[in-house]
Amino acid sequence: MMRALLAAAFFMLAVPAQAAVIDFEAEHGAHDRFPRSFVEDGVRVSYDSGIFGFNLIDDPAAHLGMCSPGCTSNGTTALYAFNDSSVTFDLENGGLFSFTALDIAQTWLDSDRPLDVTLIGAGAAGIVTRTISLGAQQAESFSSLSFSDFANLSSLTIRGGSEFAIDNVAISTPAVPEPATWALMIAGFGIVGGALRRRPLQPRLA
Repeated sequence: MMRALLAAAFFMLAVPAQAAVIDFEAEHGAHDRFPRSFVEDGVRVSYDSGIFGFNLIDDPAAHLGMCSPGCTSNGTTALYAFNDSSVTFDLENGGLFSFTALDIAQTWLDSDRPLDVTLIGAGAAGIVTRTISLGAQQAESFSSLSFSDFANLSSLTIRGGSEFAIDNVAISTPAVPEPATWALMIAGFGIVGGALRRRPLQPRLA
């Protein structure tokens, strides 16, 4: 009986995480470099670059002034870095999050350059870094990569050793329990506490 009550209480505490995929579609395929930051699904995206450092492009073929001879396309709006730059993600509310996946490619088609970027996560456990290296041929199309070691972050920075393009950045945050869930949790703990108080004392052996 006691084990069942404890299991019920812990089950009520297990609130699923909320996931957000930053796909840059909320910016309506804008293709200029300003503003330096914007918010999508509660996630702030900030770029650190010089002039023409970053652009949001929905259709590279329609913007050959920037993408000459062409930019790698993911079929949707993506964030393109045109110089050695960095982009940082953090939550608008200042909370912690986990980073789990992204799509990444070299900005330019026919550049014959490998892709090298560094992921830098700052959070509760300190700094976590990881380097992504893709060969020149592989980098000319978007690759979907998954990660498991970027948890409890306050910020994530992607820093390019060369030009890069990113899309579908997956971020998860702890869900906030609904009021009804809080009531169930409190009731569950009350039941467990009451059961413990009513539990008969076991005789002590001499």
